[in-house]
Amino acid sequence: MNLKASFFSKSLIKSDLKRLWWVIALEFLMIFISSTLPVINSNPQNYFDRSIMDYNSSVLYSSGTGSILLALIFPTLISVLLFRYQNSSSGAAAIHSLPLTRATIFRSHILVGLIIMYGAILLNSFVFMLLTLVEVGEYILLRHIIAWCVTNMLYQTLFFSASCFVAFVTGNSLAHAVFSYIFVFLPIFFEMSIDSICSSQLYGYSESYRYVLSDLIYSSPDEIYRFPYAALSAAICVVLFSLGYLLYKARRLERAGDIMVFAPMRPIFTLGVAICSGLVGFFYFYYILGISSASLLYSIPFGFVGLVIAQMLIQKTFRIKKVGRYLGIYVCAALALFVFLHFDLSGFERKIPAASNVANVRIDNCEFTDSTDIENVVSLHRHLIDTRNSHEDSDYSITMFYTLNDTASLRRLYPINLQRDAEFLAPVYESAPMRQMMFSPLYDENFSPQRVSVSDIRFGKEGNQIDFYPTQVEMNELLSAFSKDADTVPFNAYINSPSHFTSLEIYFHNDFYSDTNDSFNSRTYPINGYYTNTLNYLLSIGFFDSLPDASKLDTAEISLINSRGYNSFMRTTDKDDIYALYAQLCTKIAPDTQDAIGDVCFFAEGESYYQIYTDLSQADWDALPESVKNKFETLQN
Repeated sequence: MNLKASFFSKSLIKSDLKRLWWVIALEFLMIFISSTLPVINSNPQNYFDRSIMDYNSSVLYSSGTGSILLALIFPTLISVLLFRYQNSSSGAAAIHSLPLTRATIFRSHILVGLIIMYGAILLNSFVFMLLTLVEVGEYILLRHIIAWCVTNMLYQTLFFSASCFVAFVTGNSLAHAVFSYIFVFLPIFFEMSIDSICSSQLYGYSESYRYVLSDLIYSSPDEIYRFPYAALSAAICVVLFSLGYLLYKARRLERAGDIMVFAPMRPIFTLGVAICSGLVGFFYFYYILGISSASLLYSIPFGFVGLVIAQMLIQKTFRIKKVGRYLGIYVCAALALFVFLHFDLSGFERKIPAASNVANVRIDNCEFTDSTDIENVVSLHRHLIDTRNSHEDSDYSITMFYTLNDTASLRRLYPINLQRDAEFLAPVYESAPMRQMMFSPLYDENFSPQRVSVSDIRFGKEGNQIDFYPTQVEMNELLSAFSKDADTVPFNAYINSPSHFTSLEIYFHNDFYSDTNDSFNSRTYPINGYYTNTLNYLLSIGFFDSLPDASKLDTAEISLINSRGYNSFMRTTDKDDIYALYAQLCTKIAPDTQDAIGDVCFFAEGESYYQIYTDLSQADWDALPESVKNKFETLQN
């Protein structure tokens, strides 16, 4: 039989469109519901002036992104429907008995798929253009419609090309659909897995949560329609369609129904399923059970299960053969990776940059450029490596980001224990750059406070605290006292936020809304026992004179901490107990700043609901009357 080498087959295209016309209608309806209707029902007054409005700040962008989610559904559905004939011997024989080359068949099917996807998108674009004739049109510009249209076309073409590539790897329609999603999300999954494995095995590794490969392949909706992202997406589509055609051309018809059509891909499939199953096991042990150091080893049984399942699918039987070779390869690879990371054969954990080779270093968004400050950070870095803190006894974590003189960079994250690491933390956190960052309004030459408020949770009624607004003179004097404290308080006063009742909030003008008089930025600072100048000033003006007395309270609750959390609890309504607790904990100007061993909550129910919640330190507990402690110990038993 002579084969027609035409570029497209009109009869095949008409047949496909006649068979799949309902997909166009369904996709149009879904896009209309998810994108077009929200635009119609939107309130245009919520958006910026049309003269300065970009696409990603437009009503069309905010209400029309729902259609992007459909790119995960319809491209795969269309691909499965177009190429499902090849997954049955009779269907493959029928289509390939036509006087058409495989190239013509492939191009015709691809064209039909694009017509279906683009048709639904263009029809909704036409609806958007009609909306420009009504009120909403004032906020929908032609460039917005074009950007929306291009964005959706690119996303759908990307997923369609990926699904078409997968279509010729497998001979099973269900596997075609499943493998399409696996193939699409495989880059994200592997990059996330590498990030998590390094975080669990390498001390100091900082998870990036930003994956380079995934960012290149899948741009965000406010980027993909722009050059060069659009060009890159188009190039990926061309490559995947080309690879799909080469696989289709080499595909043997008798392989219809096989889970993997090409023999060289079967070992890759088997080991790939084993690796993915092992990574699922790793996530289970690392994130759910909290086992970090040996989670890679514990994931080996999961990999074995995945390997067995892959072989069952390939061999189409529960009686699998020749699995030992794959198991050996997988176990050896997992052990090699564990040894390489666990014993730091790369030297990652021991790497410390020389201070002379550091251009700048950032900690908590604070940049250090002075040589003395850099040396202090490097000393802290060296100390953390030598002591190797664990996350279990850490107060929090810090991230160090070095920029070296040769423009290279180094990023590390370490858990911090404020008591054990205090000697090395103090020079870093009590430095001028760090204080200027923590108390930035006070160090701004153009700082002009609009107002200041002081609040104390002990003054609140009905669940709300009462704010005190000082006069202009009081505000200046208060800020002067607070500035003195900002220059002298120890580092753990502002990085650990010890227990406090009192808070100071500073309001200053927001330059972004410079044309208004009532828009402000604000910063709130806890006034704990370290802020002696501020507390003394508040005492001098009588701020604490109206502290409530225990007569307003009718209930007190105590919870103590053990290694597994709060499990010792006492609730008392005895007035003597309440007076003793309140006198010890709530009549101070500032609470004890030692580590908390529990907490206490006072509250009253009546005409004026009242509540005070505060930490309980070991010193506070020791100072309580023996009668209260004995009663607590009796009740908790």
